[in-house]
Amino acid sequence: MEFPKRTTEHVTEAASWKILQAKSPAAWILREVTERDYGIDAYIEVTSTKGEITGNLCSIQLKGTEKIVWKEGENGPRATLSVSTITVNYWMHLPVPVFLVLADLSTGRAHFAPVKPQVRKRFKEYLSQKSVSFHFTPDVEIGTEAGNLAFILMEVRETFHKRFHTTLREFLIHWQQYLDFIQGHSGWDVHLGVESNDEMIFVHIFTSSKFLADFLDLDWPFPPLADIYKSEKHWNDQYYRLHQHTLNPLLESLEPVYLAILDKCRDYVLTTHKEYWRIADRLLVEHCHYLNFQQHLDEIAKRKRP
Repeated sequence: MEFPKRTTEHVTEAASWKILQAKSPAAWILREVTERDYGIDAYIEVTSTKGEITGNLCSIQLKGTEKIVWKEGENGPRATLSVSTITVNYWMHLPVPVFLVLADLSTGRAHFAPVKPQVRKRFKEYLSQKSVSFHFTPDVEIGTEAGNLAFILMEVRETFHKRFHTTLREFLIHWQQYLDFIQGHSGWDVHLGVESNDEMIFVHIFTSSKFLADFLDLDWPFPPLADIYKSEKHWNDQYYRLHQHTLNPLLESLEPVYLAILDKCRDYVLTTHKEYWRIADRLLVEHCHYLNFQQHLDEIAKRKRP
């Protein structure tokens, strides 16, 4: 008499799911997907530090293996997993971040790779081949303090990528107008109030610069905008919310930071992810080739010299 047998694939799948459940922090909400044939096995909702449910989801494709084979590379050991380009196409069109999780059944560890950032770095491979290789490293895993933090940072970064694209594009297109404002509105009489139109432009430049600095891992040495406005309360002015007394030093300090952000943005388009940007925004790439603010960077460098 014969009975149905459980396949090795099903055993590996079940074991992988148990590892992911065991390694995911208790505060994270892990939702299994019943229809798994389209490249998504689960959704994770990462709660805030206060335990708040934010509604920000990321998709998980879970793979399992008896033992991960780590091979030494230029930047240390790594493992590689190839995925059909058809599946990757689906992932790239999802409106949420996607993570590929590789569970090692021999160690009970769950390593992960952010799908969309890795695809953008090798966009030419993605467009020209039938499969895409994803890379894992031993230290990037769910279940450790450093790994969980890395997962959250990658999830947040990818969630804001569309906004990053829009802000970066606007920043690079209007860089001269923004710089003219920064240079042209500093050094004024400290008792003057800032007109509402100028205030709106300042707030826009300030918040856009901060967003890009955070996204590009650049230093941002300024207090929050709310604190800047709080410092203005002693004026007790019913007409102006901001005065040149506050704006002058802010703009003087902002100029070198602004130029550093511009330089990083241009490099990001022309060098860091050049293959992706050539396809995603060809006009922006052409625009970046003609950008020339080296003179302003040189002037900032001269000011720093003793």
